[in-house]
Amino acid sequence: MICGNPECSKVVVPRAPGTGGRARKYCSRQCGIDAGNRRRHARDAAALKAELAAMSPRVCAYRNCEESFEVTRRDRIFCGDICGASENGYVRAEANGHWWKRKPEQYGRTNAKKAAKLRAARCDLPTVFCSNPDCDSGEFCPTFNRGAMDRFCSERCAARQASNDWATRNPEAMRHAAGRRRAMIRGNGGSPPGYRGFPVYAEQSWWLAHGVEMDVDHWLPISKGGRHSPENLTLLLAVDNAEKWSKLPYVEWTPPAYYTDLPH
Repeated sequence: MICGNPECSKVVVPRAPGTGGRARKYCSRQCGIDAGNRRRHARDAAALKAELAAMSPRVCAYRNCEESFEVTRRDRIFCGDICGASENGYVRAEANGHWWKRKPEQYGRTNAKKAAKLRAARCDLPTVFCSNPDCDSGEFCPTFNRGAMDRFCSERCAARQASNDWATRNPEAMRHAAGRRRAMIRGNGGSPPGYRGFPVYAEQSWWLAHGVEMDVDHWLPISKGGRHSPENLTLLLAVDNAEKWSKLPYVEWTPPAYYTDLPH
C-alpha cells in the first residue's frame, strides 16, 4: 500500500509474518508525524473559520462609517485601514484638545506648519488609489507628505510592496529559502554554509562564465529524504531543473547527455 501521507508516494513495507501490532499506515515515523500535524492544522483552520463566520458581520468601529464587514481576524474591528487610521486620528485629536477644529487663520503667520498640517487633515489633495495591487482599501487621501510614500495608503502596504518587488528581483534566493524551510520542517538539515560549499564541475563552470541561467538544485529531493546540505546541492540549467523538480535522479529523471559529471 502507499503511504498515508499525501505528500509521500513511497510504498509501505508490511510487518514481518508473526509479528504483532496493527498494520502499518505510514512508511516512516516522520511521515506519520507530518500527516498528524496536517490533520491538526486542518481542524484548527476549520474551527477558526466557523468562529469567524459566527462573528460576521461586524459593524465598523469608526464613528463615521458604521458599515458591516466580514470578520477575517478575531481582533479586526474596522472595515479597512483607512477607517482604523481615521478613528485613531480622532482619539489622538481628542486627547490633544480638538486642535483640528480651529481655522487656519487663527494660527497666524508664525504657525505655518500647523496650518499645513490642518489642510492635510482636511484632505484638500485629490484622492488616489493605493499602488499595491493586493490592496483593496479604495481611495485615500495622500497625507503622508513623504515623497514615494504618497503612493500607498499605509506603511504596511508600502512594506508589502517592497517585499514583493525584492522577491521578484531575487527568484533564486526565494527558491533557496523555500528549500531551507521544507528541509527544516522535515528535519533534513538546516541552512548550508553558502552556494560555494558544493562542487562545481567543468561544464557548469563554463556555463557560469558565459552567463547561462542556472539553478541550485537538491540532487536527492527533500521530499524523498534528501538533506539540505552542501553534499546534496548541485548546479543545473534552469530548464533542466524545472523538468527534474522533485524526481529521483536516474530513476524518475535521467540527466541529458551534455552533463559529463554529476553525483550518483
